[in-house]
Amino acid sequence: MAKGRRKGTRRRRFKARAKKFAKGQKSSFQQLGNAVSAIVFLSQLTQKDRDAGAYNVGSMGQKAKVFVNNIGGRILGINPFPDIQTFPQTINLDGAANKYTGFGLATFLYGLLPIKGLPHKGKAKSLGKKIAVAGILGGIFDAPENAGASPAVRRQNPITTSHNRSFITNGRQITTV
Repeated sequence: MAKGRRKGTRRRRFKARAKKFAKGQKSSFQQLGNAVSAIVFLSQLTQKDRDAGAYNVGSMGQKAKVFVNNIGGRILGINPFPDIQTFPQTINLDGAANKYTGFGLATFLYGLLPIKGLPHKGKAKSLGKKIAVAGILGGIFDAPENAGASPAVRRQNPITTSHNRSFITNGRQITTV
């Protein structure tokens, strides 16, 4: 009887040590999810400035300085390198709806489907949440869609008058008789 108890005790101790060791390690999927969400956030935040040619400077060091200014300027309004291109702080609530947010929500909804045979539903659900949150946050601090046009002109609906059918489209007034 005593020998059986010792084996049980040893087994429990071994399992406890194995669990304790494995607790500190993250799975590769968690690491991948964190990396993807960071890339989504940074990509969404800097995409319009990259398209506008803000990163067309000389060396890699200059590009890194522009990147740091871009992130710090858009989020906090702080540009650590004022000698390079600077960026203003922006809060753009319209930017929250973007391609990454849609993809994240679709992946999250895939994880919620009540079908038992679908693979990796739990992983898709957690990855979808991370991507959606990163897309929303990146979109909020992103540059506005058309920085040159005022929002009132950009969103105007056609206005008609009683006699000469005048309407405004994309900031231009068009009159037809």
